[in-house]
Amino acid sequence: MAAKYPENEKETPEPSTRNLALDLTRGLAVCVMVIDHLAGHSYLHQITQGNMYVTAAEVFVVCAGLAIGLRSKHRWSTGGWRKLLPPLAKRAFVLYLWSVFLLIGIGALNKFSPGLGQPIFTAPHASWASLIFPSLSLNLAPPILDILPLYLNFLFLVPMLVLLLTRDGWGLIILISAVAWWLNWVEPYSLSWPPADRGGRTYFSLASWQILFVSGFLIAWFQKRLRAWWFWTPSYSWLIGLGIITAGLSWAAVQDSTLWAWPLESPERESWLAATDRSLLGPIRLIAVAAFLPLLLRGMQTIATTPSLIHLRRVLLTLGQQSLYAYVTHIPMVIFWTVLIAPHLKGRAWLASLGQLAAVFTLWWMAKHRIGFRHLPL
Repeated sequence: MAAKYPENEKETPEPSTRNLALDLTRGLAVCVMVIDHLAGHSYLHQITQGNMYVTAAEVFVVCAGLAIGLRSKHRWSTGGWRKLLPPLAKRAFVLYLWSVFLLIGIGALNKFSPGLGQPIFTAPHASWASLIFPSLSLNLAPPILDILPLYLNFLFLVPMLVLLLTRDGWGLIILISAVAWWLNWVEPYSLSWPPADRGGRTYFSLASWQILFVSGFLIAWFQKRLRAWWFWTPSYSWLIGLGIITAGLSWAAVQDSTLWAWPLESPERESWLAATDRSLLGPIRLIAVAAFLPLLLRGMQTIATTPSLIHLRRVLLTLGQQSLYAYVTHIPMVIFWTVLIAPHLKGRAWLASLGQLAAVFTLWWMAKHRIGFRHLPL
């Protein structure tokens, strides 16, 4: 569970805060993210889309909570606020810079040459002011780019979480997190700040998605206690239970994607769609994430210790270690694909699948050889 590895040259967090299975999981999430963002009928999409109520985004958020929780616990225990706050501030500044740069840069590209900003911006902004000022205030939430402000908000939550945890306030954290999620689900987007685009509704609502980050953070903070408790659970019984839940919800997701379970006009279907809603993280989706993530991490542990899977491990580990780099560099890939490649696929699933695999391999090769590392503040 706590396998270690040497850190990269760009950033060297404390070795005790790194987890091999966690980075392998993030590497897999990067692969799925890239495939899902490259549009077109594809065999790979039949695997990554519609088969589960869990996507790469949920995996990324939980992993972020786990990773930041591990680092925060170590930094607090070794240096208190003086060691905890500066790295958080630096990371938040980097995320803010990239958010603003990508929003204004792609918005300007689309303004000068309408259509080149797809699928992020489908239409040029009416004026420079309507692009620049909402970008500086992070009040834009276009597809694909809307995840960065969410991560920035997660970093702002960390000092409050640490403050409460150091005062045995974990119960209060759970209560506040659960109530915020519940209120935002019962009264959709009532606790969400309305962005200037997307009809005033951000897709990744902080009030809802914080529950995944907070859960991961708490698990990381109390990992020693949880391991001691986990030791007394019957061997493999929890794997079987989580596997049954995951299989059942995966079957439901497949039926749901084909509209086989209920007709569109059925009241039951409306309730089911609300319970599995991705933007507000409905309760069924939360159950799916809670069941699937432990199984996925267990699978990554197997990959981490299986000699025959060394090549797969190298690919996933490289992408997982450099997940922000992979995210930023995949943005131009998505625009290039959407504008120049997708219109010529003409429904050929094999060609789209090969192109998506090539994009993942290219991203891995760039990360492996540190292309642009000296010029990208990551």
